[in-house]
Amino acid sequence: MYENDLFDLYQSKKPDIIISDIKMPYLNGLDMAKKIRKEDKTTPIIITTAFTDTSYMLQAVELQLIKYIVKPITSIKLKEALSLLMEHLNINNIIVLDKKKYYDSFNKCLMIEKKVIILRKKRAYALRLIGKEPS
Repeated sequence: MYENDLFDLYQSKKPDIIISDIKMPYLNGLDMAKKIRKEDKTTPIIITTAFTDTSYMLQAVELQLIKYIVKPITSIKLKEALSLLMEHLNINNIIVLDKKKYYDSFNKCLMIEKKVIILRKKRAYALRLIGKEPS
C-alpha cells in the first residue's frame, strides 16, 4: 500500500482502534499517526516497534498514543497496552460488590466465591436500576 492508500483506508473505515508498526513500506507508523492526529485527536493508537531511539519515543509522546510497545511483544506488554486502552475508552465492566462478589456488566453475570451465575435480562436490569451497574 502506498502512503495515501493507508490514509484513505483509515478515512473510509474510521476504525475504533489503530495498532501499527513504526516500520512499514512507504509510510512509517509515526508519520501515519501524525497525519491522523491532524484531523482526529481521539482514536486510540498503539504503535509497535523494534526501535528504542529517543527521538521516536518523544514523537510518540507528542502524538498522545495509548502505548508505544517495544518488540518483542509479550503477553505482559500486550495486556498492559489493552488495559490502558480500556481505561482510555472508559471500559470497566467488573464491579466489586464486596470481597467475594463481583458483577460483570459486559457478560451480565455475577461471580460469587469463584462461581459464575448468568443473569437473565430482568435481573441484570434490576442491578442497573439499583445503581450497581453503570448505565
